[in-house]
Parts: sequence; structure tokens; C-alpha cells
Amino acid sequence: MESRQAANSAALAVFTKVRRRLVRDQGTEPDGELRRVHEAVLRADAAFLLGVPPRPHRTTDGASSRPRQSADRQRSIATA
Repeated sequence: MESRQAANSAALAVFTKVRRRLVRDQGTEPDGELRRVHEAVLRADAAFLLGVPPRPHRTTDGASSRPRQSADRQRSIATA
């Protein structure tokens, strides 16, 4: 448990450092995949961080539907 907390703390520290540098050097905030990864770390969303595809959802008529992934997410999975 402590190693996971340490890894999360380290990941958040890196995000903060990258964000500050982006703001300072380019005048912009992180967007896209970097922000989604940051949010996944905050939520402790291991499935997202490990690239596990979302489970299909069942509709009211029993059919399976899978939520659409963003183009950024699909590219990150394909290049992993």
C-alpha cells in the first residue's frame, strides 16, 4: 500500500512540475491525455492507468454496448 501511495505521490509531483513548466514556457495548461492520466491517478483508477479497456455495459434490452473511447485514448493504447 505504501509503495502505491509513494508512486502516486511521485506521479502527482511530476505532473505538477510539467504543468508549471508548460504554463511558464508556453502559457498553456496541460490538456488531452496528460490531464486524463492526472485525473486517473487522483481517482486511483488502476484499470485506466494499466490500459484495461472498459467493460461492456448492458442496456435495458440486454444488449451489450461499449462506451466509445476518445481518439487520444485509442492512440495511447495502440502505441503502448
